[in-house]
Amino acid sequence: MMKARHILFNTSWDEFDMGTCKFLVPFFNQYIEFLLFQDHQPKPALTEKMVKAINDIMDLDAKEQGLYFEAFGENSDVKVSEIHIDQEHDVLEGVYCEIIMDMPSAEYMSMIVKDGKIIYLDREGSYLESLKKS
Repeated sequence: MMKARHILFNTSWDEFDMGTCKFLVPFFNQYIEFLLFQDHQPKPALTEKMVKAINDIMDLDAKEQGLYFEAFGENSDVKVSEIHIDQEHDVLEGVYCEIIMDMPSAEYMSMIVKDGKIIYLDREGSYLESLKKS
C-alpha cells in the first residue's frame, strides 16, 4: 500500500495545480499516468480518499471486475490513457476515480471506479456526482 508521502514524492505539479504521477498498475499491466486534482490550500497535499483511490487502482482484483471483462473480454490491445482522481469527489459516499481509456476508434470511454470496483462504463463524459446512488 502506497502512502501519501510516496505518492507526493513521485508527483509533479503544474501551473494549474494539477499533479501528475505515473505508476505500474498490475491489473492493466502498464505504467499509467494519474492526474490529481486538488485544492492546494495551503500547499499541495492529498486527502485520505485520494490516497485510497490510488491504492484501489493498484489493487484492482480481476475477480471483481466483471463489467470490465464484459466490455473488453481478454483483449490485451485495450490500454488506459490516464486515471483521474479529484479531491472534489471526497464529498461523495465511497472512494471514486475515473479511468480514461485509449480506444482504437478514438471514441470516448471511461470507467468509473468506486471502492476498488469498476461500476460504470461511460461514453458521454458523465459527472461522477450523477452516480451517487451507484
